Amino acid sequence: MREKAIEKTPAPKTKKKGWWTILQVVQGIVVLNIFKNKVLQRRHCFNPTNSEYATWHADTGLWHAEKVPAAYEASWDGGDGYYGKKGDSSMSSEDHDRLKEILDDAQNPYTYYRTNLIDRIYDLEQERDRKVRQTKEERRFARVTALMDRVPDVPTDLRDWIDKQFTGGENWCIKDRDTKKWVCSACGGSFELKNKPRNNDNITCPECNREIKYLSRKRKVEMVEHFYLIQPMDTDTSVCRHFVTEITFEPGVCEHKNIWIDEEIRVILNKQIDTLEFNRKKKAECDIYYKQWSYFDNKGNPQNKREYVGALYDAGIMEAFKDTSYESWSRLFTQMAAAGQQCNWNAMMAAVKDKEYMQVAEMLFRGRFYRMLTETSMQISYWDLEYIGYLDVTGRTIEEVFGIADRQKINRIRDCNGGGLILKWMQYSEEKGEKISEKLLTWAKRENITPSTLKEPLTYMSAEQAMNYIEKQKKEQYKGKSTRVIVDQYADYIRMCNKLKKKLEDEMIYKPRELKRRHDEAVEEIKVREIEIDSEEYSERYPEAEDVLKEIKKKFEYRGTEYFIMVPERIYDIVCEGRSLHHCVGSTDRYFDRMAQHETYICFLRKVEEPDKPFYTIEVEPGGTIRQHRGMFDEEPELETVKPFLKEWQKEIRKRMSEEDHARAKQSKVLREANIRELQEKNNTRVLQGLMKDFMEAV
Repeated sequence: MREKAIEKTPAPKTKKKGWWTILQVVQGIVVLNIFKNKVLQRRHCFNPTNSEYATWHADTGLWHAEKVPAAYEASWDGGDGYYGKKGDSSMSSEDHDRLKEILDDAQNPYTYYRTNLIDRIYDLEQERDRKVRQTKEERRFARVTALMDRVPDVPTDLRDWIDKQFTGGENWCIKDRDTKKWVCSACGGSFELKNKPRNNDNITCPECNREIKYLSRKRKVEMVEHFYLIQPMDTDTSVCRHFVTEITFEPGVCEHKNIWIDEEIRVILNKQIDTLEFNRKKKAECDIYYKQWSYFDNKGNPQNKREYVGALYDAGIMEAFKDTSYESWSRLFTQMAAAGQQCNWNAMMAAVKDKEYMQVAEMLFRGRFYRMLTETSMQISYWDLEYIGYLDVTGRTIEEVFGIADRQKINRIRDCNGGGLILKWMQYSEEKGEKISEKLLTWAKRENITPSTLKEPLTYMSAEQAMNYIEKQKKEQYKGKSTRVIVDQYADYIRMCNKLKKKLEDEMIYKPRELKRRHDEAVEEIKVREIEIDSEEYSERYPEAEDVLKEIKKKFEYRGTEYFIMVPERIYDIVCEGRSLHHCVGSTDRYFDRMAQHETYICFLRKVEEPDKPFYTIEVEPGGTIRQHRGMFDEEPELETVKPFLKEWQKEIRKRMSEEDHARAKQSKVLREANIRELQEKNNTRVLQGLMKDFMEAV
């Protein structure tokens, strides 16, 4: 766009009122001078040869990359665009014909059918943007393709490595269900067996004389595993490649062991040979490219590819990591890969700056805590790029890292290749001084049970007793149910026993012979005694509340001809009232807390004719101001006859007030206003409206 030339060319002037457009052509550039009431607003410029566009703003003197609708819409009130009087009809017929001739000469069939010339310009501008985007995307993808072409081929021995890594080089003998012959996965030969061995026995193939495993109960072998391959690419880059492999053998479908591999992710590692140049180019430490059907791209992950725990090919690691941000992992990764260690290598690479974790990872590998090391690689936060698991990575010894002082317990973790679950049981053993048997550890691993899972059983029983008790209940009371279900049922039973104030020190209570029956009985008892139990809990939390009720009884009780006010004697009465009238009084701590602090009191309004039937519940302040008055389901029956009585009662309360009551009334008002402000800040209009409707200030 020839911006300088256009700025040097003065815009024409007009005497037209309202909106008006005057056409200019400056060095082949179409300039639309847009006026409002004789004042220039915009100069929109369009190059008919390449559809380049820009808009000059008269008010700021600045250029903007705006299409023609934006130039018009930004100028006109109402935002209805450039149609009608504001489009090409808002210019002279001479300018209209001249602009049409220029656009016709462009001979663009994409816009030729348009009758509105401004629309035609807009379409050409859009088409240009589309071509620019397309060209930019083609160039980007060409760069990606060129980079992917530099990725080296997989090693020639990769399939042999996969076979050794995941099957130990094992071959199998499986019966072909069609031919009724046994097939060897090593050579594909088929044969008959006169003396059938036992399942999983090793035999010799009569065709190739290799040792194969006899599998009489399988139709096929199918294994899906993941592995990583780290390779140098050139002087600037290396690559960490994520693969999935499927190892299959199915007579009649594939006559040999088949190893299929598919690459899912490529992480390009950028080398930092010249740090200043690296920073100047603002290159990332790595770029991630995901498999997208038949190609790799770093623009999105439409197939939702993820990294997994897997093995690592044990060659080329040190060369690939050299001069990258991940060089400090080189030696340990090489040694771990050679040992066949399985990890989430991608996550470990992400945590390369967490030096404490790197030291612990090496400590675990040297100490042969292989499962623990695998688990730690799965406990790295991609958000914080650091380890967030159960080990203390600040520890400098294995005892400090595990939180266990007894070396025998640490050795026991190693001997059974234990992970976090075994660690937690050994920590529990040290903390409680309780021996943990192999039988218990085997059970805990099988059921995925930790000491915290058995919190309630371990409160009353040893770990061994808890295991035996749960297994017995599983066999007798909860057939077909999981161990977790029984543990949850036991925890629920103990909570209900606490609520019912049963003597949990009694073995008959904490260790019932029939857990399911006792659990169901406790559920029914709580239903029957629900009000009583809730009342007891409130009384324990707010013991002062009942003293307050006794203190205000004479002062607040009042009798009229039709109605009377009574003060409940116990919290139990308030809970019963709330349940009877089906409102929230007696179901929340709020009212009992206010009562204990002398902020408000709860009173009952009853009819003289029906003294024992709940009618209204009243929340009243020490000075007689009524905050709430609610009947059945928060309704307000007979309110017009009730209100005069309540006002009469308020006057009587004012007469009976002491100096202390006046002080309490002032404090209650302050607290009430603070509560209203809080509700207003939270925009809780429903509660505010209810309070305003109920509010009756004592005069």
